[in-house]
Amino acid sequence: MPYRKNPPDLDALRQLATARLSGRSGGQAAALLDMQQVQRLLEELEIHQIELELQNEHLNTARAQLEQALNQSNELYDFAPVCSVLIDAEGNITRLNLAAA
Repeated sequence: MPYRKNPPDLDALRQLATARLSGRSGGQAAALLDMQQVQRLLEELEIHQIELELQNEHLNTARAQLEQALNQSNELYDFAPVCSVLIDAEGNITRLNLAAA
């Protein structure tokens, strides 16, 4: 299973967010806010953005660690000193290591 970024790019992310926002009610309520409420909302948005950036860093680190573990697992399988052959229900060889080859 190949790694897939989700969503594929920033434009797609913006389109998804815009579509989700247009589906929500209360967009007109922003016109009724006073300046203090607007400042508080902006502060909250900045805090949430920083939280998302931190979560993204953590997810990228975890993804890199998983990719490294997968590569190590593949190397262990490929260079194992014993034969290993995976066969599907129809009898086709789906995977084998170097010793089996």
